[in-house]
Order: sequence, then structure tokens, then C-alpha cells
Amino acid sequence: CKRSTSWLKQKPFIEVSLTVKAVEEGTGKNEGRLGALVCEGIDDGKNIVVNVGSGFTDDQRTEFWTSKDDMVGQIVEIRADAATLNQDSTETWSLRFPRFLRFRGFKAGEKMTWLSTRPRRDFRGGSRLMSGFDHWLSGAVFGLLAIGTALVYSATKQWFASNGLDPQYYLKRHLINIVIGLLLGFGTTLVDYRLLRAYTPFVWGAGVLGLAAVLIPGVGSTVNGARAWISFPGGFQIQPAELAKISIIVGMAMILAETKESDHYPTHSDVIKGLLVAAIPVLLIVAQPDLGTTVIIAAAVVTIIGVSGAPARWVVGLLLVAVIGGFVAVKSNVVSDYQVKRLQSFVDPTADPQQSGYQLRQARITIGSGGLFGKGLFNGPQTNGRF
Repeated sequence: CKRSTSWLKQKPFIEVSLTVKAVEEGTGKNEGRLGALVCEGIDDGKNIVVNVGSGFTDDQRTEFWTSKDDMVGQIVEIRADAATLNQDSTETWSLRFPRFLRFRGFKAGEKMTWLSTRPRRDFRGGSRLMSGFDHWLSGAVFGLLAIGTALVYSATKQWFASNGLDPQYYLKRHLINIVIGLLLGFGTTLVDYRLLRAYTPFVWGAGVLGLAAVLIPGVGSTVNGARAWISFPGGFQIQPAELAKISIIVGMAMILAETKESDHYPTHSDVIKGLLVAAIPVLLIVAQPDLGTTVIIAAAVVTIIGVSGAPARWVVGLLLVAVIGGFVAVKSNVVSDYQVKRLQSFVDPTADPQQSGYQLRQARITIGSGGLFGKGLFNGPQTNGRF
């Protein structure tokens, strides 16, 4: 059983995965539609037998009943308040207030194709290393990594060589970062996604502590005007704000999505809780100050609230607050001068071509001179210092 934490919800619950043994027709208004799923299975060492009749939408009841012959044997995820031992048996357990969550595919080509059919990888069973991965998506990722590696080498090789330095310095560093990223990404595929619920408070706490640490003199490193990094020996740096992004997104999704799964939309209280999850990390990021990360998180927060089904007035209100707050911040000099110049250069790169608009101007020159197909790898005039 996967129990939630009381950090985000006052009422804890469990989630179990069981096998559908039978399908029962409903009565009354549900006659001719799905009434309940008879489910059995062992989860967390408990032999659970339960009838699940709630948590379905009207459309799901109709569609599931039409496909009732295909449902027996499928794996279903169920949410309940608790597991209780049956009074007439010392070997079987039941669930208190069970609610349907979703079907989960375990084998490729399962019958109900609109459900998740991505197979789980059982490495203990000796399945192939890449089984279960989306080949098109994986191919796109590796393709981008290859192109990015070539461009990094092309952009740095000439300058380092002309200054008597190792021309492969950034190439080696980039390849090490790719290996680390691939290992971390592969590691996440081995973790049951439901564990995110249990560990999100710790990730959120680690992100907040990291954001606080970078503000301590001697701990945080200033890059491009923002004290947002923690440096380690060997030239490696981490940005706690990246960890905070993940914890904010997952934490808000947990709060706002749970009510929707019960056929209800998030309440004003749910939205306020979600905003509180984001507020502390955002305030620490503003103190760095890191305008880019703040804007990205703010956009993610508004998007999550919008897609959660929360009242539209929240989205409109947050957008108005962002516009008014940005105007007031600029006029009251809360926003740093370099940040204002970056915004100005984004609108007009020629406003400060040698400072804040330098990168944009060079990019336009590069694209303009190279055309559609470019000058060729390692032949770019800008990367070779001919500007």
C-alpha cells in the first residue's frame, strides 16, 4: 500500500493495485452500465478482496460496461481510506471507501487501447534494457543530445585553441553532464511514480534549504547577477531552483488533481494551498534575484491552476497580479537594472548591442549570414571570432 503524507492532505489515504476478477451491472440509474468491479489481489502482504463501485464518471460506466469482457484480468489502481481485516476471516482484507483511480497497463497491446499500455520493465525477469521505452521519443532525445554536443564543440573549439587552452574542455564537460543526466533519467524510470507523493515534501524541503543556502555569503555563487548556484570542486555547480521547480509542480498537482479524480473541481481552499506550496520557493528565488526562473515558475503555476479546472477567476486574477506587480517592481526599482535591460533588449536588441543585447545581436548575425543550411560545422564566422 502506498500511503500519502499528511503534509499536503489532512486526511491520509492508501492506493493499491488489484486484479479485476468480475464486472457487475449497476442498478437504478446505472442499469445497463457498470455498477462495480470485483477486485482481488495481494498488496503490501495483504490478501485484499473488494467491490469498487465509486470513482467512475458516467461516461466511464457506459464505456467500461460495453467493454466488460475485456476488463477481467486487468490491473486497476484503487484509492481508499484504509485497509481493514474482515471480521469473518483472518486471512482476507477489505478497503474502507474504495474509489476507482485508473487502469494500469502491464503488457504491450492490452485490449483497452485508450488506457495506459506502456509495459512495466521487470529487470529481475531479464527483459531487454530498452523494453517499455518510447522509441520515437528516445530517438528524439538522443538526436538532440548529439546535435547539441556537436554545436557546443563547434562554438568553443576555436577560441580555446587560439588562447592555448584545451579545445575540448567544454566538450568533455558537456559529455560528463550528458552521462550524469542519462543515469539520473534512467534511475527515475525504476521508481514507481506513486512514490512521488510520499517524497515530494522532502524534495520540496531540500529545494527550500538549497535556495536559502545560496543566499549565505561564501556558499552561494553569483552568475550573471544572480546568487543562484552552489559550487563544488571540479567546476561542478548545482542550481537549487531546478529542484524547487519539480517540487512545486508535483506538489501543486497533488493538491489540485485529487479532488478532480472524485468528479469535483478544486475549491478556492485547494488553490490557496497550492499557491502556498509555490510561495516560499518563489520568494527565495526573487531574493537571489533570478528573474528568468521566477517567470518560468509563475507561468507553470498559472498553467497548473488553469488545467486543474479551478475557477477561471483565479487564472485571470493571477495574470493581472503578474502584470501589475511587474509594472510596480520596475517603477519602484525592485527589479535590478540588468534585468530591465534584458527585457528591453528582448524587445529591441539594438538598444544595447554591446551589453545586454550582445547575444541577441550575434544570434541574428549568425542566422542571417548562415542562411537556411549554415556555413558548416566548425566554419561559423561568429564562433571563429570573425565578428
